[in-house]
Amino acid sequence: MKAITPSGAPVLTAVNGPPRRAWLDTLDALLILLPATRAQSLLGTLPLGASLTTEMRRLKLKAGGTLSVALPTQRPLRTVLGLVGDEADTFQILTLAGKMAREIVTTRPQRLGIWTPDLAQVSNPSHADAVLAAILANTETRPSAKRNPGPQQRPTHIDIAGPVSIDWTLALERGAHLTRWLTQLPPNLLNPGSYQKALRTLATRHGWKMTVYTEPM
Repeated sequence: MKAITPSGAPVLTAVNGPPRRAWLDTLDALLILLPATRAQSLLGTLPLGASLTTEMRRLKLKAGGTLSVALPTQRPLRTVLGLVGDEADTFQILTLAGKMAREIVTTRPQRLGIWTPDLAQVSNPSHADAVLAAILANTETRPSAKRNPGPQQRPTHIDIAGPVSIDWTLALERGAHLTRWLTQLPPNLLNPGSYQKALRTLATRHGWKMTVYTEPM
């Protein structure tokens, strides 16, 4: 167990244009976050979206809710749809995105797709930013003393179809991950000496200049 988080992230790719069937066929899982008031019309632009529309009507899905179906692509595509209210604040958007992420990560998809349509008025963070942040947070590594901590849940590739600030979201996630990692370390591993070593590792990794001030002995 190390005092600093492992580096590395999935390969993130921005998908331009509307989602196409050929793209869906490459995915292991798909997350969709839509405004509740426009969900039906937006699903009409998605290949195989009729299946989601039918299930959404059957369940009478409302803002804040999710549904999970398997779309009939080349192999069954596990898909989680979430509906967000027009007046939802950042906390509500991120909470819903986290719920969707937890539903999908148990299937351990290697290639995950995120679809949030490019709306004229987009929230801050955007729906795509929220879903990406939720996936990264729910699949990050955690400190473990086990020799075999279990299989990795983090996807190797994430494709994002929708407005997203990849660099901004990654920076926030890395900072949050480091904070969570340090707070979960036991005191025999995180002490003044190992903490200073961890900071030096970060400084070297990012090209920072570091000066340590100590009390005179």
